[in-house]
Amino acid sequence: MLAVLPIAIASVAGFFGAWSWGLDLAAAFRPQYAVVLALASLLAGILGRRGGAFFLALLALLNAALVAPLWFPAPAPAPQSSAVKLHYHNVHGGGDERFAQVADQLATTDADLVFFSEVSPRWMELFAASDLPYSVLYPLRLQDHRRIMVVSRIPVTSVAPVELVQGSRTGGIAVDLVLDGRPLRVIGLHTHSPRTAQLSGIRDAELKAAGEWAALQEVPVVMIGDLNSTPWSHPFRDLIRTSGLRNSQRGFGIQPSWMVGTGPLMVPIDHALHAPALTTTHRALGPSLGSAHHSLTVEFAWAEPAGP
Repeated sequence: MLAVLPIAIASVAGFFGAWSWGLDLAAAFRPQYAVVLALASLLAGILGRRGGAFFLALLALLNAALVAPLWFPAPAPAPQSSAVKLHYHNVHGGGDERFAQVADQLATTDADLVFFSEVSPRWMELFAASDLPYSVLYPLRLQDHRRIMVVSRIPVTSVAPVELVQGSRTGGIAVDLVLDGRPLRVIGLHTHSPRTAQLSGIRDAELKAAGEWAALQEVPVVMIGDLNSTPWSHPFRDLIRTSGLRNSQRGFGIQPSWMVGTGPLMVPIDHALHAPALTTTHRALGPSLGSAHHSLTVEFAWAEPAGP
């Protein structure tokens, strides 16, 4: 019982993430809490410690209840259009060799629109010299570079940076396209990592601004990127409420994308959210290719038929 007490305390502390960035970080491990606490409850029962077994079982069920919705898809009608395939990867830098690996993957992923984050300006040159069927949408000039790159193999109508927090080094890139005759706006994001109280505050402000931005758009929105938060994080839940977007994970499971190499401690921080007018037809993680993040591929289609 004493050995599992810190885990039990951490699982409860995560419910108070609005109070402190440290408490919010504790919410990231809901799946792990559920498994460990369930096993501890079973062991306590075998040892005859019924009170402890009951308490641990309650905590295990509470954490499992927060994770379970990801395994059950939200009710949605059958797709009413062709799908658009989006791909996102925080590549964590890397030189020519990393680009070669990413290029090989793109050749098989066959995504329509691709967002990369933490890329260097050198990648612009590498894309220009490659024979990939993609055009660089952003950045077009080195001085515009925000460590986010967007490439596409389909026509788009506009591309524009979105400043979430004034003066922040990160932000978003919004791309407008047309899917089966209807407008769609896709924003790729990379928020700050909440490694300190200050950085966590910036991340929270970015997610708040992203939710408000999405709520103001007059066309359906898809939001994809490294949000540096899990589905159980307080600012992530606020983002969902403010934006009105839905989590594409529903029905596809946990799909932990970070940190590669930590096995059962990995958590999902790379996300794709979508307007209610869309439905997720496919969602999968891809190889990390040397990054600490797995890549993410998601397909969306209209969930509602086109109007007259």
